[in-house]
Amino acid sequence: MESEKIDFLLGLIDFSKTSRQRIKSLELIEDLNGYDLVFILCLIIRSKFSGNLIVISEQNEFSGVIFDHGDIVKIDYPDQENLIGNLIVQEEIITKEKLDEITANLPIKLIGQYLIEKKYITKEQLQLLLFKQSKFRLAKYMDSSLVAVNFNFNKEQVEAALVSHSGYYEILYAMIFQYYQPEWLTKYSDYYSKKFFSISDINEELSVLESFDLIWPACEKLQKSSKKCLSHKELIARIAANDLEGIRLLHFLVLTGVVLVVNEMINTESPTPTPVKITSEGATVPTNDLPTDLKLTKKYLLDQKPFDAFAVLNKYSSLINSNELIHFYFIWIKIHGAYYNNYMLSTEKISAELDQINAASIPPGDYYYVKALLEAQMKNTDNSLMYYSKALANDVIFVSYAIRKRLN
Repeated sequence: MESEKIDFLLGLIDFSKTSRQRIKSLELIEDLNGYDLVFILCLIIRSKFSGNLIVISEQNEFSGVIFDHGDIVKIDYPDQENLIGNLIVQEEIITKEKLDEITANLPIKLIGQYLIEKKYITKEQLQLLLFKQSKFRLAKYMDSSLVAVNFNFNKEQVEAALVSHSGYYEILYAMIFQYYQPEWLTKYSDYYSKKFFSISDINEELSVLESFDLIWPACEKLQKSSKKCLSHKELIARIAANDLEGIRLLHFLVLTGVVLVVNEMINTESPTPTPVKITSEGATVPTNDLPTDLKLTKKYLLDQKPFDAFAVLNKYSSLINSNELIHFYFIWIKIHGAYYNNYMLSTEKISAELDQINAASIPPGDYYYVKALLEAQMKNTDNSLMYYSKALANDVIFVSYAIRKRLN
């Protein structure tokens, strides 16, 4: 996905620009796919537009979403699976035989209102069914097929909106976390990784977002942040997420306006662990002259290149008993080999060896990451996740190096 296209799509939800100008600019883009529609939906909903969004598939099938002041009133999609009658049967409110009997001479478009009048279902049940139908039908759009779109403004009043702004968040959450393909989100990850994010005023959304177990803790942490802007990696580290789930969460927060993409960094530098100087006397004094090749040891291990890491460490093997950092790296490579390459290792002995290291002399992120790796080797999943979270909190580099499951 080209960065120009992503810039354009993010521009659709940039509320520093005129909404109508942005929606008219849709005519300029030709390679939209189903996943990209979410930006257009966000533009219409957050701008509180009334009108019809027409979507044309590659097979020239027409479908559409009708809006009333930003609320989704109706979704017309050419499928039979999610007609209200079928959903009523699926939910076991009425049997298929009874529904066929009731609707034998009834126009299908009147089925919902008719069932309410005859007290087969309540108005609340119909609203829930219509909401479920909207979720299913919007999910139908979520694929990589190319689409063409057009939005027609229409101020005609509608009796009742079915999916409110807050309800749309639930649908958006479901779409991103259930239907988006990892490949598509990874392309956004590559783009986001070069950007910075400004935390917006989310007070208006708080009552909605509190209901999302994954989203709400992230919002609380963002609120407590003293920084005006955060980098992509800092943001994911701060919300204690990683890899694909972090990207899903970040994407949700961007689309709902909780965080905004910005072009400049403002007070975003994270404190980095102070490197130490290697000395034969075993001293560990702060300095910036760590040998270049030793700096590569950590990267080799994170990049799954243990033999390259060992080749570097071997040069300093004579210092293993006199320097904490060298000793620590040798422990790291042993644990790494045991976990990823099934080397024989006594976890009790290596744990005791690691406990002998003066943790204060090791960059904290590195120390916690190795502790997480050791706990994973011992199959203590909860402890491993706890130490990994601590590693993230101290060094955002580890957001790109989640501990992968060992393939036996």
